Amino acid sequence: MADSDYKIGATVLGLAEVPTLCGTACHSDYFPWAQTSWSSTGLTRGDGFASCKWTFDYIPQAGVQALRALCTGVSAAVYIQTRTDAADAFDVFSANMHWPQDAQDKRVFGGGYSDFEIEFTHLEVVP
Repeated sequence: MADSDYKIGATVLGLAEVPTLCGTACHSDYFPWAQTSWSSTGLTRGDGFASCKWTFDYIPQAGVQALRALCTGVSAAVYIQTRTDAADAFDVFSANMHWPQDAQDKRVFGGGYSDFEIEFTHLEVVP
């Protein structure tokens, strides 16, 4: 697994490596379902689309602007390559990218952002 395995783009063929696009690497959390619920047997089950979250410990202003170019509003349809929960395997997904509501709170001295998180929902594997 390399930092360059994380990719994002407006099209599948236009995927860019995150460290190159953003000037820094991210790490991720992958969730194979949207919510859990109790079944009548007392077991829990997962329902809904997979999702993931990318966290940048620090991202420069230029990196935020590059991500903002892909998500000009509150959310946008994008393609990502991200780690799944299967032994560090990566897959390409179509996804909904959601701009963080607290983005301005993450801004630090010098124009960068710390602990910047981007959420992706409705992940569907691209064959």
